[in-house]
Amino acid sequence: MNKLHYIVFLFISLTSCKKDLYFQIEGQVFDGSLNTVLNAADIQIVQVNNDGSVNNTAVYNTITDNNGKFSLNIKREKAIKYLINISKDNYFDEEKSINFSDLSTETPNIVLYQLFAKSWIKFRINNVFPANSSDVFTLNFNDKLTVCNECCIDSKYYYNGNIHDSLICLFKGNQSYFFNYIVSSPFEQKDIEIKTISFDTVTYDFNY
Repeated sequence: MNKLHYIVFLFISLTSCKKDLYFQIEGQVFDGSLNTVLNAADIQIVQVNNDGSVNNTAVYNTITDNNGKFSLNIKREKAIKYLINISKDNYFDEEKSINFSDLSTETPNIVLYQLFAKSWIKFRINNVFPANSSDVFTLNFNDKLTVCNECCIDSKYYYNGNIHDSLICLFKGNQSYFFNYIVSSPFEQKDIEIKTISFDTVTYDFNY
């Protein structure tokens, strides 16, 4: 074999042996409301390029098994980070990120996440007899969520006069939340605690 043929053969051998490198992402998802593993949760991993744009051709999807576990092999390409989106019906979505520099191609990359079940509180505000147009009822939220369309984002809610109204707010399931209400006349102020029920609505009545 002459020198030229040997060089060509060596080049072909080296290039044919080159393999793509992959990140192996292994994770487990838990139900933060019930303190159990969460099966059938949707997992989507998206690559974010160095310029900050999302690479729509590098999207990886799977679901968690009965033990809440998942595994995905992601091709190692130039990127700044990866976005991990976790979702399931009637749960709050969660988005986390992993920096490219924190990932290894030699060992599995282990991640742990939790989703919280959705729950609702229905406040019923009733100004009972004798009602007065100057009566003021104030509901103060010590705890609130601001990350969803159904969440009550204000810290205070005012109701004036002869009121028979209701307010429905979304919260995390199986959690305790604290509120405070004030009635102007006769003056009354009280702190209350309400524990939510996963996937259900708890009703609390204010009669003043």
